[in-house]
Amino acid sequence: MNKIGWIFLLLAFIFIAAEAATKMPDPYKVLGIPRDADDDQIKAGFKKRSKKYHPDRNTVDPRAKEKFEKVVNAYELLKDP
Repeated sequence: MNKIGWIFLLLAFIFIAAEAATKMPDPYKVLGIPRDADDDQIKAGFKKRSKKYHPDRNTVDPRAKEKFEKVVNAYELLKDP
């Protein structure tokens, strides 16, 4: 592959990575809490949503695992002040 091919491949990768980064869901919406939520509200939102979407408890929804992972990621992001 020549230099132009590598440059094109690199630019395509950067574009795809940037596109994926902008599609990160709003952690407050994922947990169902207001933007001015305190630590207790964040924890309560996490507990509520994690119970709702836990794959072991929600065997009917095939996307439960994906939703649960989003809840965990949102909590990880918001729990640290």
